[in-house]
Amino acid sequence: MNIFEKAVRQQLRFELNGQISIEQLYASYNKSSAKTALKQYANQLQRKLKDFSDFDVFSDESVKSTEQELTELKLEVVKQLYSEILLKEKESKEAIDVKAHNAKIDALIAQKQEDELSKLSLEELQKLRK
Repeated sequence: MNIFEKAVRQQLRFELNGQISIEQLYASYNKSSAKTALKQYANQLQRKLKDFSDFDVFSDESVKSTEQELTELKLEVVKQLYSEILLKEKESKEAIDVKAHNAKIDALIAQKQEDELSKLSLEELQKLRK
């Protein structure tokens, strides 16, 4: 079972601009503009997890509280969403780079065609006319 399915089954709520569901998180925070908010929230969750480990040094570490498990799941979901945003940004940048490269090649091709046409004689140019 993936982390998003777990989050939905557990009706996980995230503390971003109030309590929001996994669906709302995914719909609202899957854009580049949400990177900062997600990063801050991930850091907040990480500090909360650290507080769990600092809470009782004599407790059995293999036993986690439900709240700790939910916090870990929230952190994993947020990190995954953040990674998806980074991947989308990378793909978008690559697509822009390819488009710019192709535009440059197209401009060079057009220039070469112009150069070839300018080398033609007047009679040859008149024959090309439609």
